[in-house]
Amino acid sequence: ADVLVVAFAASQGEPEWLGLLRSLADGNSASQALTSYPAPLGSLSDFLGDRMQARDCSRFAAMWGPDDVGSISVPPTSLPTIGGKMDGSWRLEDSSDDIPDFDVLVACDGRMRWYAEDAVEVEQALKSVCVRYRKCLFIGASMGGYGAMLHGARLADTVIAFGPQVLLNQAILRPPAIDIPHLESHASQVQAAVMSARERGAHVEVHCAADTHLEHALALPLADSALVVHPLLP
Repeated sequence: ADVLVVAFAASQGEPEWLGLLRSLADGNSASQALTSYPAPLGSLSDFLGDRMQARDCSRFAAMWGPDDVGSISVPPTSLPTIGGKMDGSWRLEDSSDDIPDFDVLVACDGRMRWYAEDAVEVEQALKSVCVRYRKCLFIGASMGGYGAMLHGARLADTVIAFGPQVLLNQAILRPPAIDIPHLESHASQVQAAVMSARERGAHVEVHCAADTHLEHALALPLADSALVVHPLLP
């Protein structure tokens, strides 16, 4: 295979990505998933309007109702309107090509150090595998999303993080630390990693729900339209 997918496990330390990645490798499943993916509703600022300025839980409440089915693309800087309507008409122009063969490497941080412990050695170990492939995709959710962004800075062509934890000084579940500044340094590290990845041309994309993970995602220096917010449903 020419492509390596490095899947970073979340804090439970289990390889939760294997089932999903196996299903993507099956014939036609990727095409079917992509063609049924809903169109974005628009930019977050346009969707929320004045509620963007709220500082309490009402800030994102508009995305908690059952009528808000779909996703919202968030350009953090220029905030242009993103086209597309939830009328079922949005489709890929060509859905005939499925994902080619790929290999998978699963990383698990059983000590729950958010992949920051012995980071240099971890990156060297990952690099020794990544150099064998033409393209590398790093993925992860929650703690795994943090790890994917942290180590994808110099190794990945694309990083996709789902609900990554960034503001660890605010997180309920977080790595051990001697004080709050130590936890805040984790945010600085992953923010710098995202900027480093972007500067060398790598694509970093974040998906999250309209909950506390959105606050974490908004703290990242992402490119325009690289953050997709998925509304909460009952």
